[in-house]
Amino acid sequence: MYKAVMMVTPSHFNVEYIINPYMKDTAGRPNKVNRTAAQKQWEGVKAKFESLGVKVHVIEGQPGLPDMVFSANHGFPFINSKTGKPSILMSQMKNPERRGEIPFVEKWFAQNGYVVEHLSNPKWFFEGNGDAIMHPNQKIVFAGHGHRTDVAV
Repeated sequence: MYKAVMMVTPSHFNVEYIINPYMKDTAGRPNKVNRTAAQKQWEGVKAKFESLGVKVHVIEGQPGLPDMVFSANHGFPFINSKTGKPSILMSQMKNPERRGEIPFVEKWFAQNGYVVEHLSNPKWFFEGNGDAIMHPNQKIVFAGHGHRTDVAV
């Protein structure tokens, strides 16, 4: 069971561009977002986590970054087995539209005691817990690669 999660407020969530097939309607136009419903759903998820005893860390969404709400993609948090310190491997987003999200999240992790790590090759793409996740009870990482994360990662 997770002890804490991070959520980004949906205050700027919208579909302003298309970077995957789920963002468009059958005519190829960006899907419409019901902002009232999105806020209510976000609050419901947050409340559910809290009712389960999970601490919810909240980062404010930022203007011009409508996908920031998808916070699993920002990095891969872990406990460094050598130092025992909480750490995070920050994402390198493939889509330029999402790259501006990373500094806000990186700042939060640095201010909250995490050792911030980066990929050694700036040409590799990696979307954090969107494509890799730790087994909750073992030292195993389940990871995938494809259109968002390079196999080299």
